[in-house]
Amino acid sequence: MKKHLVYLFILFILMTECDKDSVSPSRETHVKKIFTGEFLQMDMDYPYLYVAAFTDGLWRIDISNNEFPLKYLPVPDSANDIYEVDDVAASGDDIIVTTYRRIWHSVDGGETWINSEDGIEEFYHALSVARFPDIPERIITDMGLSTKVYWSNNNGIMWHPFDTGIRTDISWIKCNPYKNGETWIYGSAGEIGFGTPYLYCVEDYGKKLKLEVDMADQFECIEGYQHVTSIDFDQDDSNIVYLSVSSSIKSTYKSIDGGYIWRELTSDTLYVYRFAKDSRYTGRFYVVSSCNNIYLSLDTLHTFQWIAGLPEEEEATMDIEYDIEKENLFIAVENGVYVLALADVKL
Repeated sequence: MKKHLVYLFILFILMTECDKDSVSPSRETHVKKIFTGEFLQMDMDYPYLYVAAFTDGLWRIDISNNEFPLKYLPVPDSANDIYEVDDVAASGDDIIVTTYRRIWHSVDGGETWINSEDGIEEFYHALSVARFPDIPERIITDMGLSTKVYWSNNNGIMWHPFDTGIRTDISWIKCNPYKNGETWIYGSAGEIGFGTPYLYCVEDYGKKLKLEVDMADQFECIEGYQHVTSIDFDQDDSNIVYLSVSSSIKSTYKSIDGGYIWRELTSDTLYVYRFAKDSRYTGRFYVVSSCNNIYLSLDTLHTFQWIAGLPEEEEATMDIEYDIEKENLFIAVENGVYVLALADVKL
């Protein structure tokens, strides 16, 4: 519930930035809504896209089918209207889900579930969970209201704590697919909207702290709503990291030394809120602005070409995933998921 309230607070802040969007083009585009429901997180495990839809539960979308058929996967908590589904991490039939006070594990594609918290010393609220791309059975979760992350090397059957010394609360997790065992954790700790932003990196599959970034010094982020909104990595150099922050109009940054030193990228007057890197090309990104305009950047987030827009009534974007197989961009907003068929867009 707490993470959802933070989203709503950030939406209010971002709407004040909409006048900074450099264009207001027609929104008659190839964007199509494929899921309607409350939203928190997405996870892509081709041919499926999983949606952790908060009080609307867990859903699976077949993204190999152009009709995008949906299937509801009743997690015990959500099925009984007890708690919300916060995040999901899938690998084949093996699915891990976090709800408000539980972690659930399925080995049969979501048909049955078991509680999966062995080894967790004190359960607060595991908001986010992720699998390491090189070894999917290795999983990491961040325990809110504490200084610990938990890692598992057997699909969450047994968890092991690692105390980072960094107090977290409302976190997002992103694994670096080009540097085995490296994970970035970011979010806000403290009161909703007014806490302290944080960004740190753990390595060795959750067993060692690599670094903590000084958010105030590097990005001028002080308040809780001024936090990292997207992070991605470079397929040509595993030490290059890109991120966006919700703090200023120059909202994109790049590090070439693995995250120790950052420099601003954006030279255009665009408020970048979410982005996804196209790993087939150097410097190619798909970007969603705070006003839900969708752009293409071919020069590593320096300048932008408008390609589409979401309906004006939609709120700010919550997540973004790019499907290389079919060249579809999936964009999640507060009340659903859209798809943009890039093959149909004249770039």
